[in-house]
Amino acid sequence: MSKVAVKGNEGKPKVTLADFPEYDPGAYINSPRSLTACKQEGVVPLDLIYKPLETFSEKGLSPRLVKLRYDFFEAKRRDLLSSTRRAREGLVAEEKRQAGNQNNVLQTISKQSGLSMGALMALNSDGIKLERQKLLRAQDQERKWLKSTLSNELAQLEKLENASHKMQKEEAGNEEAMHQAALRMKQLNDQRREEEERGGREEDD
Repeated sequence: MSKVAVKGNEGKPKVTLADFPEYDPGAYINSPRSLTACKQEGVVPLDLIYKPLETFSEKGLSPRLVKLRYDFFEAKRRDLLSSTRRAREGLVAEEKRQAGNQNNVLQTISKQSGLSMGALMALNSDGIKLERQKLLRAQDQERKWLKSTLSNELAQLEKLENASHKMQKEEAGNEEAMHQAALRMKQLNDQRREEEERGGREEDD
């Protein structure tokens, strides 16, 4: 199974947002157009890869909180997947529109400069490499921001669950206190009734 990765996939087949296996934890996305769509939407490609329920299990976490974390990440992943796919479709449409124009421009420059079409396309490729380097740096910054944001949201979920447990314990404690108070009241009433009955017998004697 392939490792989850975006960087270092140059030797692998190109996989796009449109055709990658959505529920395969070992999937990857490395198509330049798809990476551009991710950048356009401010999405880290790794966050589009499916994470199974057991991925969110940690020592000390209740099954309920693990399921909450899974549902939270999966819902967010589906939303990000929809937005990046729409962005990719827009890029495809725009590239088709510009393809003819770009070819005409290159032909014009080739005639004016004397450079071959191949040389002009190579220069254009160097520009794309520079843009890819910028994309990778932006992805690293976005990944750090997203990690910090999600950590804060998960901390809030844990606080909510801890508060719920505390309230349940307090309610159980209150019920026990009321039960003990009722028992004491019954004992006092029984004791008082016995004393009254004893006093009545003494008067009869």
